[in-house]
Amino acid sequence: MNIAPYKFFGCRGFVLMYLSARIKEYPHHKLIGRAADDWEIGSPATGQFASVSAVVDYVCGLGGASTDRRSSFVAGMERIAAHERALLELMLEGTGEAPGLRHIKGITVKMDDPDLVQRDLIVGAEFDRMDVKTAAKELEKRGIVAFERSAESSYSNRMVREFDSEGVVRLSPLHVNTPAEITQFLRVAAEVAAL
Repeated sequence: MNIAPYKFFGCRGFVLMYLSARIKEYPHHKLIGRAADDWEIGSPATGQFASVSAVVDYVCGLGGASTDRRSSFVAGMERIAAHERALLELMLEGTGEAPGLRHIKGITVKMDDPDLVQRDLIVGAEFDRMDVKTAAKELEKRGIVAFERSAESSYSNRMVREFDSEGVVRLSPLHVNTPAEITQFLRVAAEVAAL
């Protein structure tokens, strides 16, 4: 099991991994001179462990008081997942004050699935009137952080081409975002789509 804490507020470049006794014996890339079952690469800073501890404390706080820390963590993650699913629905269908991405003329939601339980709070969108780089820049000019995932990039190529696309704007709010912020984003997305 590989855990990349930076995906959840942690430090970049820090990865935790659990290996069974059997798996840790497999041949793998390692530093020269280290034991055959040594998988550690580099020396993580103490601050990285502290940041993971702070994230766990935060999630436990969202989960509510419990004598069992694991139960608090699980409850916190369930609350995060529920809020993110609600934000995703608002993003796709609209908020009552702004139409959702599925309903904005000039935007095509890619990699879409109607079952929101099967989705994370990440949306890939094409802007019909502009390429992915231009769309990401136009959103950024208006205060929206978005990332381009272009078929020109070796990082994104396989994924976007698999979905019959030359590139998407990757939109990934967080559970700390509010419905009001989603409304603000949708208004900006509609403005950019109309350019």
